Amino acid sequence: MYQDLGDSTKLLLDPTETDLHSHFEPHVAARILSHLDPETGDAANPFEVQCVSVASVLWMPWSIHVVYRTKRRVGNTAEVKDGLQFLVTRHFREVMRALVVTADGRVVMQREHRRTLGRWMDMHCAGGTRRTDPLGTLISEMISETGCRPSAETNVWRLRRSAPDDGPAGEPLLNYLAIDRVTPPEGGKHICVEDNIKGILLIPFDEWRERALDGEYDDPYSENFAARCTYDQAEQRIAIRGRQELLRGKDKE
Repeated sequence: MYQDLGDSTKLLLDPTETDLHSHFEPHVAARILSHLDPETGDAANPFEVQCVSVASVLWMPWSIHVVYRTKRRVGNTAEVKDGLQFLVTRHFREVMRALVVTADGRVVMQREHRRTLGRWMDMHCAGGTRRTDPLGTLISEMISETGCRPSAETNVWRLRRSAPDDGPAGEPLLNYLAIDRVTPPEGGKHICVEDNIKGILLIPFDEWRERALDGEYDDPYSENFAARCTYDQAEQRIAIRGRQELLRGKDKE
């Protein structure tokens, strides 16, 4: 049974593989099915998995809740257990990673807890949108995650926009963005409970770049940004090597 409650909210009961592919984007359906593989387990410890329901909710449209039932066979008996899989999926049209730099030339990184890895990590601003609007997503995510705000002189560049190299078909387009001349929150402190962010780091650009090129940051995108970007102290703006697209601001005269 399928119920569409509007926008991104969906509920499927006893869904088949066809149902999942009909109602979710290809990589989302594949992600759900990978967690419900009936062949999971080995010959000595086999078990069957039955999907009871799948729900995608409006308030968190990138999450999928999967209720499942496992039947584990032990000898001639069967042990039945119910469970819940909480899957974070990226069913966006566009996702972005951003290098954020303040007006006085400091790189902004956030101290974020990653549940999948079970530890705190220093990460760059990131987000996704179901529309083709990485610039709007960047501004809203930056304000929410870091407390930084754009100024009238803020520039935003897109360094790259492409599909992930090794992602499945249907994965969203990935945008590498760089934004400068932003104003950090008062006192340089910010907390975002919703995104498990307990604070931000304001790192002088040259120090950040040296450490990023040495691979010292948790965020794997740091090295990519550092290879393309330097900071022009005289102009107080990011200088970018190679191709770029100005999404906001004025080209240097």
